[in-house]
Amino acid sequence: MNTRLFGREPALIIAVIGAVVGLLVTFNLKWLDAEQGAAFLVCVDAVAALLTAITVRPVAPAVFVYASTAIFKLLAAYHFHVADETIAAVNVLIVALVAAAVRNQVTPAADPEPLMPEVGKIK
Repeated sequence: MNTRLFGREPALIIAVIGAVVGLLVTFNLKWLDAEQGAAFLVCVDAVAALLTAITVRPVAPAVFVYASTAIFKLLAAYHFHVADETIAAVNVLIVALVAAAVRNQVTPAADPEPLMPEVGKIK
């Protein structure tokens, strides 16, 4: 599936929208308390994961990062706190594992040109 949103990669647009919504929640809006904001951010991450999974092929690592972030936020809502460093480490591991799984499906479009033309073709 080669879907585009506004002429761009869907994962990028979804990430920007999610980041803007996440930023808005941090502004201590009078109609949105901390618990509601946390619940809202869980929903934003879950929707971002779903939309990215639907629109991007092969599956983007962002799908799994959104899902894990939503799970950690949901756990925090029930007072099971995980250190930010641990969450970041889990997300880095997810990206590495997904990249390792998808990497064998990626091939270069063309033979790369040498960085130094006077040296000749890179072998």
